[in-house]
Amino acid sequence: MPTSKLDSKTRIEIWNTLKSIDNVPTMPSVYFKLDKLLSDPNASIVSVRRAIEEDPPIVAKILQRVNSGYYNLSREVNNIQQAIVMLGLTEIYNLVVELSILSMFQNMKESPYFSFDKFWKHSSGTARTASAIRKHIGISFDNVEFTSGLLHDFGRLILCIFFNELYQTVFEYSETNQSSLYDAEMEQLNFTHTEAGYWLAKRWHLPTEVSDVMLHHHDVTPKDVREHPLRAIVHLADKITNLWGFSLHPVPNFDAIEEDPIWLEAVKVYPRMATFPLDDMINILNMPIEEADTYLYQEESERNTGKVQLASLKDIVENLINGFAELQHNLEEKQLSWIDAFVKMRMALQSNIRMDLLSIYRWNADAFKLEPIFTHGDPTSALDMINFRRGKGAVRWIMQNKKPLLISNAERNSKITEKVVNSFLGVPIVTGNSFSGVMVVGCFQDGQYGDNEQYFLEVASEYVGRLFRFVE
Repeated sequence: MPTSKLDSKTRIEIWNTLKSIDNVPTMPSVYFKLDKLLSDPNASIVSVRRAIEEDPPIVAKILQRVNSGYYNLSREVNNIQQAIVMLGLTEIYNLVVELSILSMFQNMKESPYFSFDKFWKHSSGTARTASAIRKHIGISFDNVEFTSGLLHDFGRLILCIFFNELYQTVFEYSETNQSSLYDAEMEQLNFTHTEAGYWLAKRWHLPTEVSDVMLHHHDVTPKDVREHPLRAIVHLADKITNLWGFSLHPVPNFDAIEEDPIWLEAVKVYPRMATFPLDDMINILNMPIEEADTYLYQEESERNTGKVQLASLKDIVENLINGFAELQHNLEEKQLSWIDAFVKMRMALQSNIRMDLLSIYRWNADAFKLEPIFTHGDPTSALDMINFRRGKGAVRWIMQNKKPLLISNAERNSKITEKVVNSFLGVPIVTGNSFSGVMVVGCFQDGQYGDNEQYFLEVASEYVGRLFRFVE
């Protein structure tokens, strides 16, 4: 087994070999198109959909993933437009990035020491954890933390593909000497995966922030928490993911994250970091990202209030109003697309009210009709719930009477609705003194919506109406 550093020429030879390589897979053009579109505040959902549809293999992979049960949707998604509405632009972008990169390397030949499956689980887990940390402490990186987390270790892949036998000595050294892979790289190659990753980032023309993380995620210092927070977040995400067993290392490091100097500094700079649910990350790493977001939101609420259901209605409504104010601010500053704002709004509602189905309709005065702009749950059921084949229809009733409508045990009210949900609540959306739409929720559980839930939804509808002006 190797125990000492190879010839000093190794580093130069690796660099020279990398420079001569011309068969590195290239990032699909859809990645760059989406990256450009999502940084453009004037880009529309239609343009995003068209960009994705120009790459049929990616479309097929997205629909396969969305319908695989990973997102636990109750209705099959048949096209990219539906996928965007159901998941939001951020999650669709993350899917494109993840599936594009996975497709380039998924046929990679397994080696005795390098498991691509373990590598991918670690990469995906780090991306997810980085996003969870960023959302928890409330800072914005324009979603680049997901890409940075996903790609941070891709230099290892390059070393494995193009220097297979040489890189095997690194794993052997790590196992024999109980050292980290990074230290073994330095000992055996005098060259690390961070440098190989930086080379790859430049070949792929990745954003500067991503290439910086790929180069520096192993030499992060406490001062980077303030000066280079993205480096620090990916460093912590990398460590947390390793701690929960999503690791490629022959000798994983199980040092407590709470003793990491970067963690300690992060808690000082971002006090909310102290409440990050470390013990729950094993659950979150196995969840779809959208579900993990909801889980984190609920966990935070429970930590802050003891139990969500015991919090006072006043506090819940106050939190709701503050949340809408933040969404409106982010929309005005063009830091958030309207569809992502509605996804966040839906998660906030779902944490405080029973809600298996949600539909939001906006009044089109020119066309003199209500138009669906956002649904959650099973869109078919949601539409059936309010577009009935007999009777005037609940949404029309709400529109005409400008009053809430509560229906329990819907099968008993065949003149108003079909048997779709056990309990249904709809409220008018009024902006100023003008009717501007309808908001409805449905619940498959037994039991009628209560007065508090109705009041909560009426308050929410007022603020939803204020967001309509951002809808394209």
